[in-house]
Amino acid sequence: MKTNDTKLTSRATKNYRELLLSNNAELQDALQINSYQLAEPRDETAENLGPVVQGESVTLHLNRILYGQLREVKSALAKIESGSYGLCEDCGEPISEKRLQAAPWASYCIACQERRGASR
Repeated sequence: MKTNDTKLTSRATKNYRELLLSNNAELQDALQINSYQLAEPRDETAENLGPVVQGESVTLHLNRILYGQLREVKSALAKIESGSYGLCEDCGEPISEKRLQAAPWASYCIACQERRGASR
């Protein structure tokens, strides 16, 4: 779907933008739900404090992951606006359509991501 093997077509870019906007909304909804759960009053008597603390710890860890994903999605949306979407941040080469279909927020081509040591 690339016009000259370096640029995504405007249709493909539009599709990725819509997908990223949907991901953005889903992540924000999940974070809002988790925030409400953390703000809810709890029965914090000594005998049930352990499960309460464990549940809050899990929710906070999940929020950290969700915020990281949200940052990646927002970064990808900004790249669409600037015209640099789909280009690897390390080598500047196009990110494969297959990779973008799997992870539309991808910032690196597969080779550079593998060199970075943390496949996403």
